[in-house]
Amino acid sequence: MADILINEAIDPDDREACFSIRVEVFCTEQRVNRAIEFDGMDDQCRHYIATYKGNCVGTARTRQLNDTEVKFERIAVLREHRKNGIGRLLMARAISDATHAGYRQAVLNSQVHAGPFYEKLGFRFKGDVFFEAGIPHRSMSKKL
Repeated sequence: MADILINEAIDPDDREACFSIRVEVFCTEQRVNRAIEFDGMDDQCRHYIATYKGNCVGTARTRQLNDTEVKFERIAVLREHRKNGIGRLLMARAISDATHAGYRQAVLNSQVHAGPFYEKLGFRFKGDVFFEAGIPHRSMSKKL
């Protein structure tokens, strides 16, 4: 865990690393169309990059929905680095920053298989299964 760092991706190279991880996980591995993955909202979002021993291995973004609500999106960890706590650390940083920024509610659309991961972080399911980019999802929320 000491070798894992979570930082805001402000530098253009860090942002490109975030985008590269998203392409690998969502476009290549899960076959999501690039036009869907890159939705034109990245400039409105706060991005995070996870590094392990100096290598970029995970990313997430947050997007303000209104004055009290934030949405966590594009949470991805490279396949060979999953199950090492990187996703949990990414989410912990994003949740902490959102809380400190004054948001009171967080939402996300979880791929159905990842729901238990988000439940462990305090998110609760709301609504039925729906398809996003051909993948089954469920909306989840958490009070901050």
